[in-house]
Amino acid sequence: MANLKSTHHQLEKAEKKLQKYSKKHKQFQIQFVRKQRKNGRFKTAVRLGRGEQNKKYGHGLIHRTVSLKTRITGDKPSFTKSLDSLKPKTFVGKTFKRSAQLINKTAHIALHTAEGTALASETVALKTANTAERNLRYRFQEKYRQEAVDDCHRGTIAMLVTAKDAVKGTRRHFKQEKQFRLEKARYKVKKAEYRLFNAEQYKPKLKSSRKELKEVRKKFRKRSKSFKRFKKKKSADRFTKKVNTLLYKKRRRQYRTETKKFKTVSKSLKKEKKFQAKKLKKQRRIADLSHPAPFILKPASYTGNAFRQVAGKRQ
Repeated sequence: MANLKSTHHQLEKAEKKLQKYSKKHKQFQIQFVRKQRKNGRFKTAVRLGRGEQNKKYGHGLIHRTVSLKTRITGDKPSFTKSLDSLKPKTFVGKTFKRSAQLINKTAHIALHTAEGTALASETVALKTANTAERNLRYRFQEKYRQEAVDDCHRGTIAMLVTAKDAVKGTRRHFKQEKQFRLEKARYKVKKAEYRLFNAEQYKPKLKSSRKELKEVRKKFRKRSKSFKRFKKKKSADRFTKKVNTLLYKKRRRQYRTETKKFKTVSKSLKKEKKFQAKKLKKQRRIADLSHPAPFILKPASYTGNAFRQVAGKRQ
């Protein structure tokens, strides 16, 4: 019992840590929550909360404007739903509803088409601008390298490359460190959940299943011995023997069905345990792989990379 309480505490602690480290991957959202009152009517409450980021949309002004709609979640108000929920009884009302639905559908199609066209055109423009910028930067670099004939210029280039690699590497290191903390917190949550599954579900259910199966087997063996003793008796008539044989066969079928049921339960529990263990092992592997190298060794690797690049270009 004490171990179970400790595991529950570890799970709560791990979940809090996971929530703390996963805040960077969340965004503020307007959430519409529909609840039923005591009088039976429904009310939609508006809340401001944090939810998962939608990484469907990329960079760009139009992309960011379109991505704002992902910040509204839940049972949000919809003109289409309100229109579909109308139930007019007159011919004029039905005609008006059908016309409004047709106009609404046409407007939706036009809006989605315009949105897709705008997003595609902005994507093409961004890709073209990035390609042109990269080509221009590459030309300047090549021109400077060709003009750099003495060791002073080459040393300057090596220092600039090393400084650039150091800045990029430092940023990458801290990002990797944040990701490692997040993956480690996820691993701790999964570990606590796996322990709770073993303590609360797997072991008790498997124990009770085995106990029930043992009782069923004991009962059937007892009846089987009784039937064998009865068969050896010569005083019993043919009709009684036939009835007892049919009864024994029926009990044997019932025993086999119950045995199969208990075996299926224990097999599914073992399968679930194996699946949980596999998930835990995978998460542990992810956490180990996301562990960054010591920050103190980074400058040596940047300098070594820069010298290798310079040596390769000299050859």
